[in-house]
Amino acid sequence: MNTKPEPVYPIVENIPEELTRLDQWVNWFWKLDGDKYTKPLIDPKTLKGGSHSDPSTWGTFEQALNKLNNHKWLAGIGFAFSENDPYAGIDLDDCRNTETGEITPFALSIIHKLNSYTEISPSQRGVKIIVKGRLPEYVSEGGGKNEELRIEVYDRKRYFTITGQVLDV
Repeated sequence: MNTKPEPVYPIVENIPEELTRLDQWVNWFWKLDGDKYTKPLIDPKTLKGGSHSDPSTWGTFEQALNKLNNHKWLAGIGFAFSENDPYAGIDLDDCRNTETGEITPFALSIIHKLNSYTEISPSQRGVKIIVKGRLPEYVSEGGGKNEELRIEVYDRKRYFTITGQVLDV
C-alpha cells in the first residue's frame, strides 16, 4: 500500500527574502496518481486548481503560508517561475541518501558550481537549487529534463515546492 506522505511545513526563516517578496507563491497537495504521489498546485487565494503558467493563480508568500496553516489537506508551498523574474531552478532527483544525508558526487559538483540557495526536496531524496539566471532562448518552454542524469532546469512555466530545509554542504 502506498502511504500518503506527510505535509511539508517550510522553515520560513531559511527562505530567501527576495523570493518571499514576489507574488509568485502557490500551495500544493499530495495526489495519488497510479502508484506514485504527485504535487498538483493550488491557487492560495481561492483554493482552486492553479497553473504554473497563469500568474492570476499565484499569490503572496503570506497567503500561501496562511492557507497551508489553515487547511490540513494542503501539503506545502511552492514558488512559480516566471519569464518576468530573474530566477531559474535546478531540480536534482534521487541524489540524496535519506538515512545518511550523503549527496551523490554528480549532484555535489553542481551544487558547488552554482553556489546558490539549495534545499532538500519534500521526498528528502533530492535537492532543489534556485539561482539568478536565464536559460538560453533555444531551450524550449523555459526548461527541460534529462532523465538519464535525473536533472531538470526551468526558468518559467514551472513551480518548485519549497521546504526551507537548506542543504549545508
